[in-house]
Amino acid sequence: MPTLTASQLEGNKPQLVAGLVAGTANEYQVLKVNADGSLSGVGGNVEPSPVALGSISGAVTLNRTSGQQQNATATGNVIVNVSNGSDWHALDFWLIASSADRTLDLHAAIQKPSDSAISFPVTITSGKGCRVKFEKHGSTWMLVSLVKSYTL
Repeated sequence: MPTLTASQLEGNKPQLVAGLVAGTANEYQVLKVNADGSLSGVGGNVEPSPVALGSISGAVTLNRTSGQQQNATATGNVIVNVSNGSDWHALDFWLIASSADRTLDLHAAIQKPSDSAISFPVTITSGKGCRVKFEKHGSTWMLVSLVKSYTL
């Protein structure tokens, strides 16, 4: 995306300009053009629609750079890992079991709570969904929540 300077906007000062300011390719900032031509942020980190990964099975790595919300259909059992992202970034993942019950497991690099009642792998009933949330702390992705058996 090209960068606009205040002098390029002189004489043609719109009230709002949307553009990529910082962060990953899917993080956007809404900018206001002030009367003096300077730009100021009025909102940020507006995420686009969830990234549709399509059908997945086997070992899969979710790339946080692709977006904060991602969804997929499991056509086989799935083992998930997460890559990229900055400290405190979150990734929300929605997985739907297709045609049969499917299992979801997490790669060993993802930290799981030691006092959790969740036992991996978890089984997702055919035709139902599972919502998983991860957060990155330092260099480690952690499981924050997992809710399964949503009827779709």
